[in-house]
Amino acid sequence: MTASRRRELGDSTDLDDTGRPCVVSGQVLSVDGTPLPGAELDVWQCDAPRLHRPP
Repeated sequence: MTASRRRELGDSTDLDDTGRPCVVSGQVLSVDGTPLPGAELDVWQCDAPRLHRPP
């Protein structure tokens, strides 16, 4: 995995300002449906040819 800087809520991951905005929201829950406090998500995206290319 390539190291990536931590981003705050609402920060852009579009490094060259060519992408369309995308809002992702939701909850992280345990198998019994209770919220998992402090859970973190890694978000990955691909380019137009559907390839992930780390910076």
